[in-house]
Amino acid sequence: MISLEKQMELLADLSINYQDVLTEHGNWAEFFEYNDIALPFCVLKYLDLADWPLDYRQRSKMEILIRKTFYDLCDSLGLDRGRKHLSVSDMFRNSPNEEIIIVPDEVLEEAAEA
Repeated sequence: MISLEKQMELLADLSINYQDVLTEHGNWAEFFEYNDIALPFCVLKYLDLADWPLDYRQRSKMEILIRKTFYDLCDSLGLDRGRKHLSVSDMFRNSPNEEIIIVPDEVLEEAAEA
């Protein structure tokens, strides 16, 4: 199973580098709106601007939200939740979901470089 830390890294990468282009060129706005707690937390944690809640129950709730968001991403892409995904672009390339609007690699690369 993929670690929580790697899930957070991938979700932060998705939000930082791809959110704008995915909502502009695809039908991802609903995904980002629905996951509006876990994604920002992953970004803040990735940038070392946030810490885990000190309360065990609150931390557990946040971990559950993060895992659920990652699973939603995998399910949306039609990918195995337990596969060791290397990057967000890797996840999109390996997606068998034909209904998903694939953003051209050039657009993804430009977004990641910006």
